Amino acid sequence: MTTRNEQLDCLIAAFQFLRTLPAGAENEPDQRSAHALTAATFGRSGTGLPHPATDRPAPIEFERLARENALMAQHLDVLASALGACGNCWGTLHDCEECHGFGKPGGLSPDQEMFDRYVLPVLTRVMGESPLHPDIR
Repeated sequence: MTTRNEQLDCLIAAFQFLRTLPAGAENEPDQRSAHALTAATFGRSGTGLPHPATDRPAPIEFERLARENALMAQHLDVLASALGACGNCWGTLHDCEECHGFGKPGGLSPDQEMFDRYVLPVLTRVMGESPLHPDIR
């Protein structure tokens, strides 16, 4: 039976291995996880779980941040579809599996409903015209 410290050591070794993978869209989440783990373990003198400290957020704070992150990811996907952009990379990665780097705003067909809901009101305000649908919710 392995101890919690041995399990953590195995996890750290796995993330260190992932850092050696070639860079690319398919490995980007693994690379971010490996860098986050490196940042979390930087300066620790030994193995095992991090020592409790007053400057570390409580688990409930992590849960709140996870919910906020999921909500922001959903908002980003909606905005990308309204602008005709790739929700994965916004046209910034030439090796993106979804758009192959052609997904910058306007590069794809926008979702008409999302465009009318989020982009059209901004355009009408900027152009100084009254909106066609004054209260779209």
